[in-house]
Amino acid sequence: MPEKRKIQLIVNADDFNLTPGVSEGILEAHDRGMVTSTTALVNVPFRSEAIREARKRKRLGVGLHLNVTLGKPLLPPEEVPSLTDGKGAFGKRKDFSGVSRVELLLEFERQIERFSEIFGQAPSHLDTHHQIHDDPAVFEVMRFLAFRHRLPVRLSRCFGKAEKERFGAQKIPFADFLVPDLDPARAWTERPLERALGKMTGGIYELMCHPARCDARLKRISSFNLPRESELRALCSREVLKRIEKRNIQLMSYKSLKG
Repeated sequence: MPEKRKIQLIVNADDFNLTPGVSEGILEAHDRGMVTSTTALVNVPFRSEAIREARKRKRLGVGLHLNVTLGKPLLPPEEVPSLTDGKGAFGKRKDFSGVSRVELLLEFERQIERFSEIFGQAPSHLDTHHQIHDDPAVFEVMRFLAFRHRLPVRLSRCFGKAEKERFGAQKIPFADFLVPDLDPARAWTERPLERALGKMTGGIYELMCHPARCDARLKRISSFNLPRESELRALCSREVLKRIEKRNIQLMSYKSLKG
């Protein structure tokens, strides 16, 4: 009989540095729960205490949450006009076909540079705020950056067989499966999380999540606020952690995936 593949799991908490409560919740979900990885926003004001606390946690992988849908660009707005509104801020969008790929590349490159300035190291991997690299135009730029900087990226709808072969040829590792977060109205709770863990068979999985301590700023800027506290409780649940141990699931981060 063929040897059964082990189950390896990256649990990535998005939005580090979005608000103090978000960063606090993510660190708690790492210290007390199953979170092994996070991705940080760097185009919003960063808080030195949160960065310092993240850097203390040597087992926590920290990647970059590339963002062109919230806040303002790091580059002057006049250098990236197709990404911004008339007031120099990013706007939420579903279609990136009209966006300049050159401008997107320049802003993403600046965010990678900013990450290194803040954390003193390269990101463990790349993903995007609002999972916009499901869009082919954004994914094309992400692929270019991944190859240039030798960085893994989160799976997306664009990551089919041909893309996996391209990344394999570049010897850049990637997860085999992405377990996306639930609808924000529900979020992760214990039972759905246990079901998701129970369905894992073999290979490398990334589970996306958004734990947080819901603070006043989060309530102001995001409709996805209180359910994040439910996710925090689920990710720290003793029963969920027992399920991981019982199934012999190996928790890891992109940092360890890169070797």
